Amino acid sequence: MIREDSELDSPRIDHVELFVGMAKMVTFWHTRALGFRLAAYAGPETGVHDRVSYLVEKNGIRLVITSAAHPSAFDILSFVDRHGNGVKHLAIEVDDVDAAFAEATARGGIPLREPETLRDENGEVRQARLKFLDSNELSLVDRSEYEGLFAPGFQPMDESDEPTEATFGSSLSNIDHIAFGIYPNEMSRWTSYITDLFGGTLIQKWDDDEGVGSEYSGMRLAVWRAANHGITGVFVEPVKSKRPSQVQEYLEAFHGSGVQHIAFACDDIFETVATMRRNGVSFVSYPDTYYANLRRRGHIPHDLVDRLEEHHILCDRQGKALLFQTFTKPFGDRPTFFYEIIQRRFSYEGFGQDNVRALFEAIEQDQARRAGLVST
Repeated sequence: MIREDSELDSPRIDHVELFVGMAKMVTFWHTRALGFRLAAYAGPETGVHDRVSYLVEKNGIRLVITSAAHPSAFDILSFVDRHGNGVKHLAIEVDDVDAAFAEATARGGIPLREPETLRDENGEVRQARLKFLDSNELSLVDRSEYEGLFAPGFQPMDESDEPTEATFGSSLSNIDHIAFGIYPNEMSRWTSYITDLFGGTLIQKWDDDEGVGSEYSGMRLAVWRAANHGITGVFVEPVKSKRPSQVQEYLEAFHGSGVQHIAFACDDIFETVATMRRNGVSFVSYPDTYYANLRRRGHIPHDLVDRLEEHHILCDRQGKALLFQTFTKPFGDRPTFFYEIIQRRFSYEGFGQDNVRALFEAIEQDQARRAGLVST
């Protein structure tokens, strides 16, 4: 029986950990191009012998970027070998790991690692892990008894290692949602799994035979949100179509289901995207017809459409509420994991269904350049 007062029903993201081939270079990109602050480091110099990890932060966003420092780090090496750079752990903050783990397994959570304690001179961090998707893990973390910077093994960076102030022009504030690419017929399995674990509801679902997308490819989509709005997950699966969709390409390149992208909310998407472009971030471009259609429909002022087109940003409107969004290109060597930059004005709810077609058309252009599509 599920306890109504369980803290699992109010999940809060503690951090997201990425496994990558070269953590130092990926960290450099996050700090110098996206504007994150380099906060802490763990590795052989700090007593962690088989891996290196960099903690980067930006307002309410905390990422750990990890790579192997020794062949014994088989969990990292095998992940990167199969999937490339990508998200491994989604860490959920809880007050009592043991109670939360027991509750999670009672709710059907698949246990991977029993509760354990990490200690150093600054205290202790309690954690446990559950399975999610093909190679992801949900970590339950309690750091209330830890007075150090982040976790045992992490030490603060020297001031000389801090990024320069010029890199902080972006206004990223928090994680708006996380999108999961899954195989056909997995939608019910994984949306039920996460709902059983954390409660919440499916707030949107597009699952008809055609799905949503372009003339050539599409996807089915379901949006799950925790009751406290602490986590929002977007599940996407490909539909059978004339050409492989961006979701199908992700599954094939990633060799499994997993985190397709993370959406970062911001306060000013125009300045944020402009700053990131100046710092070398590549964004998806959209067809001119998308902006021509916005002008023709007339529900968005033409001067705003001009600004959207200038910065290659998508827009959707619900009454007075507006959604602005755009997507980086994958930052690894495979067409897999990427970031979304999103801004919601006047309490916009939803995920811009009308923008999905423009995104698919734009990504299909990139697929064609990679010879991922065959002309018909």
